[in-house]
Amino acid sequence: MTERYAIPPVSTMTLPDGRRLAWYEYGEPAGRPCVYMPGSPVSGVAGLLYDEVARAQGIRLICLDRPGLGKSDFKPDRVLVDWASDVGALVDHLGVDRFAVLGESGGGPHALSVAHGLRNRVTLAVLLASPGPMAEPWYQRARLVRGLNRPLFWLAVRSPRLLRAMMGRMMAPYLGERGFDKWLESTRRMIKKTSPDAELLTNRRLQVAGFEGATEAARPGPRGGADDFRVLASPWGFVVEDVIAPVALWHGTRDGNVPVEVGHALAARLPSCVTHFVEGAGHALGIRCAEEVLTAIAASFGPVT
Repeated sequence: MTERYAIPPVSTMTLPDGRRLAWYEYGEPAGRPCVYMPGSPVSGVAGLLYDEVARAQGIRLICLDRPGLGKSDFKPDRVLVDWASDVGALVDHLGVDRFAVLGESGGGPHALSVAHGLRNRVTLAVLLASPGPMAEPWYQRARLVRGLNRPLFWLAVRSPRLLRAMMGRMMAPYLGERGFDKWLESTRRMIKKTSPDAELLTNRRLQVAGFEGATEAARPGPRGGADDFRVLASPWGFVVEDVIAPVALWHGTRDGNVPVEVGHALAARLPSCVTHFVEGAGHALGIRCAEEVLTAIAASFGPVT
């Protein structure tokens, strides 16, 4: 059974097209606003991982469920560039003018979408272990989609029904009795003890955030999760070179999911990017870099007056 951390109630709003958008808030309620986009396919409830650090840094962390995940309604034929409109509607609803964005893993491209579409309002876009534009010829030529990600993203575009079926079967054991224990056992099998991500085996807050984020995202069924992968692997509707908002990129040198070469390739194409390549780190950068990342986010708003 998972430990009882302070998971806040979900908030929702109705978007202009009638869809429901859901989010959770962590950190300091009156703090500097940062919109957090978790990995794929993960609910915003996973922002639990950053709650304590966000509070210490005076950050109001607004953690979103993307379309079809958790409590947010599915959006057919979604394109990545569309995400900026959803986030724009949310920050307007909250009365927020300037804000930062934090995108982790599959949330990274979503953060870039917001930095592109709302460039004049974004103080800083942070990318943690982010993949790049898989449909772009330069990305394909560089062979930057590797390992298990190759068949996963291929299925997302070419056979989404099969991917939905696979994801549904994979998640079913974790949604029932003893779900957390089963999820943890599976995670331990996947991560070797010599892996730089071995913190997943011992850090309870990270385990709970990972489990709650994954299972909450999967409760409506696997359609949203499979579509999240399709969106990442399809044309984004914008190019990386047009993201002129300031970007800070963190990437582990031993990332076995998104290779470090992706971080170098993205940084080379982003007009304003500060890089942090973390020696020996894997894909789970959040547990290592939370304080450094949220300190940079707080600083992007300038001095407190």
